[in-house]
Amino acid sequence: MSFKYEGIWDEACPWLPPNISAWSVSADFWENLLSKAFQLGLLELMGTLLWNIWFNRNRALHEGVCRLPSTICMMAARLVGEVESSRQRGLPRSRGGMSHVWKPPFSGMVKMNTDASFCANRNEAGLGVVYRNDMRQVLLSAIARIDHVMDPLFTEIYAMRFGLILAAEIWFSFV
Repeated sequence: MSFKYEGIWDEACPWLPPNISAWSVSADFWENLLSKAFQLGLLELMGTLLWNIWFNRNRALHEGVCRLPSTICMMAARLVGEVESSRQRGLPRSRGGMSHVWKPPFSGMVKMNTDASFCANRNEAGLGVVYRNDMRQVLLSAIARIDHVMDPLFTEIYAMRFGLILAAEIWFSFV
């Protein structure tokens, strides 16, 4: 498994680089990564970093704009800090008035969207994924239920993992 964005891991998660080689031979790489982040109390930061890397990759690909690893780290740390600060003040979570409109992928590409739900009292999650082409046609959709989930952030990460594994199994190389 190759890891680009090494600067991000060195700066934000110094515990990660020494473990990558041991985990990369394991089929449970993502579980090892997320479990270690959870043990260290860094699960929200890890999830936010992964999302920021994905977002940065999409901006670089589609808009030609790429952020520096240090900027990605600062953005992730700031967002996690803001969420924690709002929790301490008892403020409700808000999307800040943002609305999201689905956009189709470029011609010849496939877009993957995932979603998840979390049931805290049963520690289980529902996962969903849908793949669409540039003509907005649904190519495949799938759902799954998993047990022993720790929290909502894990649920969202498991949904992304579910989608990526399914995509790899059916050979979507342009997700």
